[in-house]
Amino acid sequence: MKEQHGRWIRGPGQNQIELAPALVADPVALIAIYAHEVGHELLLGSDRISLTRRPDHEPLTDLITVFYGLGIFTANAAYERRPRPNGRGKQPMARGYLREAALAEALAYYALLRGERRPDWDRHLDPPVRRGMRNQLAILHR
Repeated sequence: MKEQHGRWIRGPGQNQIELAPALVADPVALIAIYAHEVGHELLLGSDRISLTRRPDHEPLTDLITVFYGLGIFTANAAYERRPRPNGRGKQPMARGYLREAALAEALAYYALLRGERRPDWDRHLDPPVRRGMRNQLAILHR
């Protein structure tokens, strides 16, 4: 299940980003979604890519958040568990377009490009992403 909390809108003289007011309750998601929408501005707003020629523009927009230094937020907001509507147990809810494994790999390449074998910022990642990133870094440094 995917919810829309942000939107990039091409305007006649100026583009806009809209964010759902409910995001105030979840600062990590707020930053991740805002970064994603800014990624649209960087890619689409500047005509670096075209919607018609890049059907993968949404995952690419998530990926750009990593390489602009906001990947921790994107990764930590990529997945959450919410109570089921019937009140029994929890259900997964995906945010964004890249899953935790893809974000872990992207973060490993980000660390590699920065020359970091064991980045100190990885302690801020959710455990599954941190483990995935460390595994990828070990493979990349072989």
